[in-house]
Amino acid sequence: MNNSRVSKIISDFLKDPFEGFLVTSRTNCTYLTGFTGSNGYLLVTQSNAVLFTDSRYIEQAALQCPELDVKMISASHRSLVDVVLKNRLNTIYIEPDHISLSEYQTIKNAFGGNISLKDDKKHIVEYYRSTKDPTEICNIAKAVEFSDFALSRAMSFIEPGIKEVQISNLIMETLLEIGSEGVAFDTIVGSGSNAAIPHHTPDHTVIQDPDHVVIDMGAVYQGYRSDITRTVKVGKSRDSRFDEIYGIVLEAQLCAIKASEPGIPANSLDTVAREVIIRYGYGEYFSHGLGHGVGLDVHEKPMLVKSSVDIIDIGSVFTVEPGIYIPGWGGVRIEDMVLLEESGPVVLTKTPK
Repeated sequence: MNNSRVSKIISDFLKDPFEGFLVTSRTNCTYLTGFTGSNGYLLVTQSNAVLFTDSRYIEQAALQCPELDVKMISASHRSLVDVVLKNRLNTIYIEPDHISLSEYQTIKNAFGGNISLKDDKKHIVEYYRSTKDPTEICNIAKAVEFSDFALSRAMSFIEPGIKEVQISNLIMETLLEIGSEGVAFDTIVGSGSNAAIPHHTPDHTVIQDPDHVVIDMGAVYQGYRSDITRTVKVGKSRDSRFDEIYGIVLEAQLCAIKASEPGIPANSLDTVAREVIIRYGYGEYFSHGLGHGVGLDVHEKPMLVKSSVDIIDIGSVFTVEPGIYIPGWGGVRIEDMVLLEESGPVVLTKTPK
């Protein structure tokens, strides 16, 4: 097997020659094989790996994955059953978070009770994806470059009288103009009291004077994503409450970034930032986790939330994005992407705060 990522699955996970691993997550399939079609799944055994897809993508799969055996998906999963029987498998691990109940039942029925289906409780592909190799880091860095450019342009465009949706449209236009494959997710633009909604959908709300605007956006390059948030103050009038809250959020973010080191539990970084905000009396207004990994998905391991069991390690790329959201007033969020190197954290996003 020439594919190093698939080979790693075999060496680390498939200890028994009669076991197989069925990868149904589209993103995990892309990560392991390079296949980018919208329909397909991968069966890995100790001896080989087979990619199943429909007639639209057979030629594409053969071009993108020349080292893999490619077979046509059938409604009854007959082709999958044939491979399983040929390899004399008795156990197949599945991705429980990436298979619907109906699909699970269809596959189970196709095997006729002769094959044991077990959950991949280790989430092994997501674990591999949580640290990036040099090529992945370069792709992410290019996506970051795109988002920095588009966000900086949007920030310079903001003035009283502009609508939220005009800002989000400008970001989309700029990203496509400079070569991004699109937006990494639906752009968030929230002004005034809308900024108290962490994932506000931009609408025709007109930016006032004075005002403040939260912008959360990202770009895509070679399938890899970026994610950045800035909160922009509008108008020349002094707003002591905004200045106070902005300073608290920035302090929380910088403390969490500084605490990042190889081997640290991801949830401890959430604690570091949260304790800063609590100390100033705004703990109840920090309503989400501190951050998340970024790669082929905009939200992936490691998850920087209180309930996380993930570990930050060398090669991890993640966001640090504390926020304070006060209903009726608005909110402040500052988000940067961080790469953890052996020497410490490196902030990838460069747009001025």
